[in-house]
Amino acid sequence: MKPAPSWPGVSVDLLLRAILAPPDAAVPAWRRWSQGPYLADIGQHELKLLSSLGPRLATLDPETPLRGRIERLVRPFWLQTQMKLRDALPALDVLQGAGIPVIVFKGGAHYAESLVAGSRRLMGDLDILVPSDRSTDALAVLEAEGWEHVDGISLAYLKTADAALRRGNLRKGRFGEIDFHLTPFHHSRRSPALDARLWQRAVPATLAGRAILVPGTTDSLVITLAHGAMGRGGGWALDAAARAERQAIDWDDLVKTAREHALVLACMAGLGYLRQELGVAVPAEVIHALAASPVSLGEHLKYRSYVRDWESRTLLDRVTDRAANWLLRRDGFAPVVDSRPIGAGMPVRRLLSRRRPVELARMQVGLRQEIEMGVPAGRRNCVLKIRAEAPSEKRWLFVEVFADGRSVARLGCPWGGQGGGSARTRAKERIFRFRWPTDSSASVRLILISRPSDYMSPDLSAEERRQTGPMPFSVTGAWWL
Repeated sequence: MKPAPSWPGVSVDLLLRAILAPPDAAVPAWRRWSQGPYLADIGQHELKLLSSLGPRLATLDPETPLRGRIERLVRPFWLQTQMKLRDALPALDVLQGAGIPVIVFKGGAHYAESLVAGSRRLMGDLDILVPSDRSTDALAVLEAEGWEHVDGISLAYLKTADAALRRGNLRKGRFGEIDFHLTPFHHSRRSPALDARLWQRAVPATLAGRAILVPGTTDSLVITLAHGAMGRGGGWALDAAARAERQAIDWDDLVKTAREHALVLACMAGLGYLRQELGVAVPAEVIHALAASPVSLGEHLKYRSYVRDWESRTLLDRVTDRAANWLLRRDGFAPVVDSRPIGAGMPVRRLLSRRRPVELARMQVGLRQEIEMGVPAGRRNCVLKIRAEAPSEKRWLFVEVFADGRSVARLGCPWGGQGGGSARTRAKERIFRFRWPTDSSASVRLILISRPSDYMSPDLSAEERRQTGPMPFSVTGAWWL
């Protein structure tokens, strides 16, 4: 099998070989990594693997002087994992206490199934899944308990947003963090039967004394492989190898599930790497069955767009991802999308000169504004002009827009910087255009709420709170297009 685009880079690959490969391959991999330049340029991907490598170093290289250094690097992150897990678990308590079923998957499931014994698996958050038809209830429960979105998005906005947007990392306190999902995949076929099957095959487990659900063994492996195709990390390989070697996998069902969810390429690449490069016991027939499976253009493009870390994606990667999402939607899938804000649009100004503005009452600057206005028949776009003081240091302005209690848009753009606004006003205005719901009533009450640009952690300084907190604003113009 040829190397796949999603296979790890050299540094991560060598560490995975040192952890998982037989001794005759693990020892030279460790020596090459430890004697190379990799420790001097270590990143999060390597740190996660070094935590799991520690127990094996005693046999790979018992005299290495790096054991103490690695332990000092890893120990703070291991302790942080324990604190994150401790502070995330109360979210399970309140959801289950409200009668909302929860599936824990990825790292949390490995802890619950005792697949991490001796491996010191690091976790950044606790991944949880709730039924789509209970997502609004779940967000309401979490909101009442003080959980907040890491990007400053209000849970009130998510509760009434499109289902594809009801996801993301929620935090509480300094360490509590959960990753809230309605589907464990980043693109999922729109099929109530498939959704129901995932829940029907979930099995009971225990996490820190709590009775929970985890996905069925085969479903868990598919989920791990699907997430393994994203980015350049190697933690997925440790998780997948643990399941393949210690649990009974229904390989025929895995192939079927990969086909149903358009995850053939991700599963084939991951299992091929485990078998060919790390010596994990994956049947060759499974690789052959996946290779013979039909793959759509949308799946091809989506797999290609996954293989880069989000931070390093080029314009071509982003265009490819959008094309993949369009093709997948056409084929009956619902790609998960991020709640990106609608940016300010300068070209709209030319259109506004030919449109009559909505008459607005003069308003005071504040964090919340309300506007009553009629909706002309046939208008599909709303345009708002927002004014706010321009700080001397650039930051972001975010405003959520609700119409009659329903979220319709999230506006945002960089604000200030380079000395702020003009010397005379120290303020500036930006124009935003967003799509208007087609089922809107003839008159609406708009509510606009300024939001923080990030999670407001309790340990932020006063200056950090000023830089990330909500910005006072006013609406100085409105039009229909």
